[in-house]
This record gives sequence, C-alpha cells and structure tokens, in this order.
Amino acid sequence: MRLIAEKKIKAAPPLPPITADEIPFDIPQNWCWVRLGDIVTIQSSKRVFEKDYVANGIPFFRSKEIGDSSRNEEIKTKLFISETHYKNLKNTVGVPQINDILITSVGSIENAWICDGRKFYYKDGNITQICNNVNLFSKYVVIFIRSPFFLFKSIILFRVRLFFYL
Repeated sequence: MRLIAEKKIKAAPPLPPITADEIPFDIPQNWCWVRLGDIVTIQSSKRVFEKDYVANGIPFFRSKEIGDSSRNEEIKTKLFISETHYKNLKNTVGVPQINDILITSVGSIENAWICDGRKFYYKDGNITQICNNVNLFSKYVVIFIRSPFFLFKSIILFRVRLFFYL
C-alpha cells in the first residue's frame, strides 16, 4: 500500500464481484466471500537480469529455491545480487517482508513459502508475492494453497486471475 501511495507501483484494477457459480460451498450467514486480492496486496518483483548476478551478496531466489524452502530443504543453487542492487530495490519497489507468502507461479504451484525474515530477492514472473497484513494468517493461506481443494478445483482459475490482476 505504501508503494502505491508513493506511486512506485500501480494499484491493481478492482476485482469483479463473486458470482453465484463461483461459490463452492455455503458459509455462515455472518461471513462473506471475498477475493484474496480484495484483502491483500498481490504482486511480483522487479526484473533482475543475469548480468546482475555476483559471486557473493544477497541471495536471489527463483522458483526452484522457493520450492526447496517450502519443503524445508537446503537451497543448493547459489545465486546472488549485490548489496547495492538489493538496497536500491528495497528503497524503490520494496523487498519481501517476514510473513509474506511467496508462491511459485510456474511448475508446481503448491510450492508456497512464508518469508522468515532473511534478506533475499526473487525472480519476477515466476514467483507471486502475497504481502502480509493484519487480516491475514499466513500459515492458514499456505495450508489452503497446498490443499486438494485449491490444487484440483482452483488452480486454473487462480492462475488466470493471478496473472490478469497483477
């Protein structure tokens, strides 16, 4: 929200209302269906080029590294960007914060990882970031993303809407 207010990134267009045919099951009367993009900021990163890689510095994650992290595996591929480049990205477009969720947008979409506070940056287009806020319980969202309901009934709809609204 801060970056939108500072006009560093564009606000997403309003999402269409949820239609009756999209509602998968009944919920209590005092609840309501909302689109994730109505309650959180969904975004991607600023492009980092291969020429920006350095031998040591701030880790740079692609889908593979997010997948490794989501499975609590060691990150084997070591790519880095410079501290200067990272600071520039942090000051201009922002960097992932603790409890943000990163989801791989290519390959296995169930690879979702909750940012743990380490310094890193990530590849645009291959990873989608759901920014944490007070209305979001990141662990619940990740459990839902990994659920059969999401994976088998929502995956195509999610991908289409996710890329349409970014």
